[in-house]
Amino acid sequence: MLHLLHSMSFAVYPQTPLSSRHSPGVSRFWLSKFDHPLAPMISECAISSIKRQQLSVAEILMKMDTVSGYPGLYAALSIPYFSCDDVDGLADARFNEIRAAWEKLL
Repeated sequence: MLHLLHSMSFAVYPQTPLSSRHSPGVSRFWLSKFDHPLAPMISECAISSIKRQQLSVAEILMKMDTVSGYPGLYAALSIPYFSCDDVDGLADARFNEIRAAWEKLL
């Protein structure tokens, strides 16, 4: 189910975001099917991506740190990672650090 939300975050036509009127329904549907402590946060990031609204890098770094506590949830880590404009590479570095730490555990 997480991969579905991840895929929806990256539409075939990236210049054409999903209509804002559909986003709340998509979020409610996904949240009703996915019971996990990360679900609301990941849904927020995915809906932002669907609407083509980027979150701040600082906010994304905090969200990625939260996801890091759940080793192996690569799709959950990717959704916030792709929800910001990381021009300085901070999210990229954190993404790689978390993945490397997970690979040592798994």
